[in-house]
Amino acid sequence: MNNIITLENVVKDFGKVKALDDVSLFVEREKEVTIMGPSGSGKTTLINLIAGLDSVSSGNIIVNGVSLAGLDQEELAAFRRDNIGIIFQQFHLIPYLTALENVMLAQYFHGLPNKADAMNALEIVGLKDRAKHLPSELSGGEQQRVAIARAITNDPSLILADEPTGNLDEANEKSIISIFRKLKRDGKTIL
Repeated sequence: MNNIITLENVVKDFGKVKALDDVSLFVEREKEVTIMGPSGSGKTTLINLIAGLDSVSSGNIIVNGVSLAGLDQEELAAFRRDNIGIIFQQFHLIPYLTALENVMLAQYFHGLPNKADAMNALEIVGLKDRAKHLPSELSGGEQQRVAIARAITNDPSLILADEPTGNLDEANEKSIISIFRKLKRDGKTIL
């Protein structure tokens, strides 16, 4: 099977609240899949489960051929580092680090940071000339593009993006969508 993501009868409970109820989902490699729904419908929960940031109440999640249920926290962290780029709804940029340093931070967890690779990621998202700027010196769209550069700098096969255009104006939204389309053409799977 050519699926990079397989969810089998996934249930996620938060006490009496059932965030996900018997969800099965199959995402093929090198596809771009958009999940839409109202606030509170479980989109972020789904992404967090696929990323291994949270665990299922029941069911199974397989990412890149690996069942997440069989991994402890250290193994999950290593798996994420090597396979998944995450773009959070809130950018989670470190305010006292430059754009370049924020991207290199993701590399630090992967091994030794590589300035050239981080600059390449910033170039892909059109921010090479803003590498030395702090997050407070960047627009919302630029901050989101730094978050994307951070997510792709380790060359993951899967990119999970939680409402990546939710806080952006129309022009920046189009720019982000264009970046995702290019990443898909380059062989990435985007959810």
